[in-house]
Amino acid sequence: MNFEQLSNAASSVSSLSDFIVSHISEIHELSRASYQEIESHNDSLERFILFKSPILRQLDYRNKDIRVFVLLLLDLCERLDLEGAAKQLSNIIETHEIPLNSRQVAGLISILNRTDATSYIKNLPQICALLQRAINEEDDNDTQALITFLTFYANSVDILHLEKLHELQNDILSLRTKYDFLNKHADIIEAPINDTSAAYELIHNRIDTLQNDRPKPIITATTSDFLIEQDTTYSNWLQSQKCSFDLIRQYAVTNATQQQLLGRGVDIIQDEQLLYNYLRSYGPMHKAKIESAFQLNFPQSFESKVDIIDWGCGQGVASMLFIEKYGAESINSITLIEPSVLAIKRAALHCHQMCPNANIITINKLLDDLDRNDFKHLYNNITIHLFSNILDIQDYSVGRLLNLMDSIKVEKEYYVCVSPYIDEIRSNRIEHFINHFTSSPNFLVYHDTINTKTNEFWECNNTFRTKRNCHGEFRNCNGSFEPCWNRWTRILKVFKA
Repeated sequence: MNFEQLSNAASSVSSLSDFIVSHISEIHELSRASYQEIESHNDSLERFILFKSPILRQLDYRNKDIRVFVLLLLDLCERLDLEGAAKQLSNIIETHEIPLNSRQVAGLISILNRTDATSYIKNLPQICALLQRAINEEDDNDTQALITFLTFYANSVDILHLEKLHELQNDILSLRTKYDFLNKHADIIEAPINDTSAAYELIHNRIDTLQNDRPKPIITATTSDFLIEQDTTYSNWLQSQKCSFDLIRQYAVTNATQQQLLGRGVDIIQDEQLLYNYLRSYGPMHKAKIESAFQLNFPQSFESKVDIIDWGCGQGVASMLFIEKYGAESINSITLIEPSVLAIKRAALHCHQMCPNANIITINKLLDDLDRNDFKHLYNNITIHLFSNILDIQDYSVGRLLNLMDSIKVEKEYYVCVSPYIDEIRSNRIEHFINHFTSSPNFLVYHDTINTKTNEFWECNNTFRTKRNCHGEFRNCNGSFEPCWNRWTRILKVFKA
């Protein structure tokens, strides 16, 4: 898909709307492209936004795909420094009250507030504060915030005179003690900028690395290589216990440290200590989301044994909670898919302890590396797909995953999809995944809920721990109508297809 196709489709409001809805997956993929790839669309993107803005303004922004389309266009305009096009999109966003997160607000400030060089440079502290808030409170890692900042810096290299550029660089260096993310790519910030062309290219190469550099597993195992943790202090302890999720988490809490989780628990774990730290920090939230997915109207029993596929299983939390809810005797097999070899070995140990008679299969791969041959072992008529904190991440192709799932489909399939709410772009990836199944004659929705930081309160550490409605009674727990940034978010999509 390219923007010439978009322009051709924009002959009317209805034709453009239809095109966006049917191509939203390709538009998502374009937003992940390298700078060289999107730069080739520079002129056609700008022409599309400027010349088709009357039609863009008339689109129905109650439609999530349409809102996400405009937000993705805005990100592209920022990366290409298309100030005029960004102004048009900003007007549309303001008119239709499309919510922006802190990172998106920072991006808009960086491209629109340019009355003169001095005032432009004075935007820096506000941009940094917004990006740090996005990292701390909104995103599940710092990648997108870093891309936004480096894009701002690259555009600054392109538009500022050298004297003002050195002033901006010095201001950035002075803020490094206040904003941690500025230290993540200190070599870029400290690099000489007398040759602005070389500096501009260096920054965009780093942005491309951030945009497309997927983490890799330590090993890549086939389905014939069964991975399980054994002969360790942890496995020896667990084998002497009556295994449960709460017992495992309590052990993690006891053994946790203050070591920081990479990507707030999203990046591939390569240190055993981080396995404990993850369960201490995110175990209650993870448990609450999964347990809410298994509540009525989701089936409370199944007519025969089921196969579980736990996509991006981590330490097997979702599978463990399914076993606790439905019993080990209800499960035929558990397929664990996870890029971290440490996590998948521990997940296999957990599942084997709780469900010793089930056939457990481990697949040590990223989602994009899976293929049909990895699932030859499936033969049961009922499959439970567990997608816990995985569908909203950005390092896989939704279209490729859907093609794979179509190829392994069985008679009855249940989909349990739970994720945090990050922003509308990320939640749209989940919506696109689910919309693929709506044409199935067996399609039936059990749960469809989104809880953000600002809409209906769902849960937080305090209410979960005390098992009562006590939101607002504790320090840093704001129970008023204003946003409480300690509340948990949730996307809950549970259905049959």
